[in-house]
Amino acid sequence: MYENKLVHEDFEKCARILEALYTYFLKRPEAFLQETGRKDFYDEPATCICDNLAGMTDRYAFNLYEKLFLPLPWKIAI
Repeated sequence: MYENKLVHEDFEKCARILEALYTYFLKRPEAFLQETGRKDFYDEPATCICDNLAGMTDRYAFNLYEKLFLPLPWKIAI
């Protein structure tokens, strides 16, 4: 679809972010329910997770990835 190398590299990065989120929630269904505010799954967990990821905006997915996987800065008084 896109032949520009930079655009293609960004698609690959986004795919890795979505894959990481999918794997994280599939291994931790309770975390998925907590994040989505649901009490139970309406279908198989894998389907619910896919549906949720498909509905995320780019910014939301980036922020969620950052929240789950990146360390928080230390607040050390200088």
